[in-house]
Amino acid sequence: MRELLKNDKFRNAIHCLASYKWHPLPRAQLAILWAGIEGLFDTESEITFRLSLYISNFLLSDKNEKEEKFIQIKKLYNYRSAAVHGSRIKENQKNVVNDSAFLLREIVIKCIDDNTLPDKNILLFSN
Repeated sequence: MRELLKNDKFRNAIHCLASYKWHPLPRAQLAILWAGIEGLFDTESEITFRLSLYISNFLLSDKNEKEEKFIQIKKLYNYRSAAVHGSRIKENQKNVVNDSAFLLREIVIKCIDDNTLPDKNILLFSN
């Protein structure tokens, strides 16, 4: 884990996970959590699709589980977008924050367990 902590992207993800609760507004909490998530996956285009694909491929190996996770992540990212752009969030904001925090925690734990960071070049073509 010490090697991971030398990486700015990983340190940022850890910081986001450790500090999001300090902000009292759920919209800001979502922005912080997703800054940690997005930073680990370095997605520049087709963000909703690619980020959902990369994360589901990073976390899971079973095809059916990946598809379910992809849908869940895409939905969460849409809530994140609504939050940061000031749109109405159609779900309970506390639940969305908790689900996003759980997702970031899941990603961080996978990084630690595998002692590696996500590589979008590999994740794009994972089945």
